[in-house]
Amino acid sequence: MRLPNKAGVIVADGEKYLVLRNHGEGFRIDLRVEETRSEPNPSHSAELGSDRPGRFPRPASSARETVEETDWKRLAKEVFATSLAEHVNRAVKGGDFKKLVIVADARTLGVLRSRFDDRARSAILHEIEGDYTRHTLPDITTMLNRAE
Repeated sequence: MRLPNKAGVIVADGEKYLVLRNHGEGFRIDLRVEETRSEPNPSHSAELGSDRPGRFPRPASSARETVEETDWKRLAKEVFATSLAEHVNRAVKGGDFKKLVIVADARTLGVLRSRFDDRARSAILHEIEGDYTRHTLPDITTMLNRAE
């Protein structure tokens, strides 16, 4: 992939993101970390909220029905991805990024796509599905070089 000088690369999942900037020219990618943020996500949903499904009375019956259980971990990851999308929207609007590459796992990428504004969408050069938040910069660079 040819990545313009000063282009941003956002590498994210539901718990962590990296904001990288390319300092290379042409086909030489030279990524540098500008920002990182991670959200410790408890291993059990019960740590985030009640893990028992709610119940409500069934009309015209003495039986009670259950409400679908809330997946608190998934909800926390969606909130994290939404805050990242808002951060990217502000950065693009403020002129911090003219071009972007987004690298994220499928669920996070879906949330980001739905939350990016038109200006941020137009700055995106490429989207890559994959979880690279725990990879090294050389690994991320190799992945970008192999991307079409």
